[in-house]
Amino acid sequence: MKIAFEIYGRRPLGRLLGQILDVLAKHSATAPGEVGLFSRSGRVDIPLAEILASAGKSATDTCTVGTASGEITVRWLYGPRAPAQSITGRLVVEPEECSGLKDVLSALCVVARAIYACCDREAAIDADSRLIGGMLYREQAFVGVYWFNHFGREYREALKVDDTIRRHASEVRESGEGLCVMLGATPANRDEASAKAIADQWPVFQRYRPGARFARSIAIDYGEIRGLEKPRSALATIASTVGPVDDFIASVSTHAQRFHEWARAKGLSPKTERDFQRIFEEHEPIIRDELLVVAIAAYGEAVRSTMGGVWKKAELFHRGEPIVVKPGRPWTARRIILEVLEGLDARR
Repeated sequence: MKIAFEIYGRRPLGRLLGQILDVLAKHSATAPGEVGLFSRSGRVDIPLAEILASAGKSATDTCTVGTASGEITVRWLYGPRAPAQSITGRLVVEPEECSGLKDVLSALCVVARAIYACCDREAAIDADSRLIGGMLYREQAFVGVYWFNHFGREYREALKVDDTIRRHASEVRESGEGLCVMLGATPANRDEASAKAIADQWPVFQRYRPGARFARSIAIDYGEIRGLEKPRSALATIASTVGPVDDFIASVSTHAQRFHEWARAKGLSPKTERDFQRIFEEHEPIIRDELLVVAIAAYGEAVRSTMGGVWKKAELFHRGEPIVVKPGRPWTARRIILEVLEGLDARR
């Protein structure tokens, strides 16, 4: 049976990726096999510890988790206008696996502090995916009643659980994190008549009542993710990238040595600008998060050696920025920081 699930939360999923993987490991259908990050070209040969470290420091990324039954995707984006964070999956499961799957989905909802989540046969979810995404931006209605339904704590007052709901649902779970309503033992057993009865009791489902919306606005608190650092452009970070410029220039050789030690441990030996560009593209997250200053120094030293230049502080254009320039030829100035940051952005 092909199923799909979608979970939309308000917590920083990149920082919680280790917890998410631990929850997925509790069920054979969701147990992680290969794990990759979009920012690292989806490579699955990178040690998990390195992936988790990168995810924890990245303001935006996508993680793909391969399982024996399909694929799960975790997406996050932080900053002032960040929308809901998501965990989505497409799996092939046996009916007897669905009972344990409900527990995994419920646990993921707790980790993500889910606003909304659903799971059903893949065809049912895919048919409604556009509306689900729209709901999360408008925050005014749901799409349908599925086999597994989770409604976040913001909806508890609006969605009262009474005898009618309990009679038509095969299972109801209430907690401080929200409300889970399930219909049937498996998605194949979901009873449409029961779904319609619940939709009549809670008239906020677009499938059963086009244009449905809550009687009052439901406010979602995105404070945790919107208060975190947003993705930064290269141009916005140049001034503060390397710290005090004089100190940086005085320590260039030491910084460069550290970068080459890291590169040798990876079996790399960059000498040319093209060598550095390949490394920047293949190892962007770890360089951006942990090795940026030393990478700038090493790349700048390679440029300096090739052009017979020197390090100095820019005086006319880009005043105060550390540059490499050929003595007596100011037109040869190279903005090393900008070149490295643009090289790292090449994969984005």
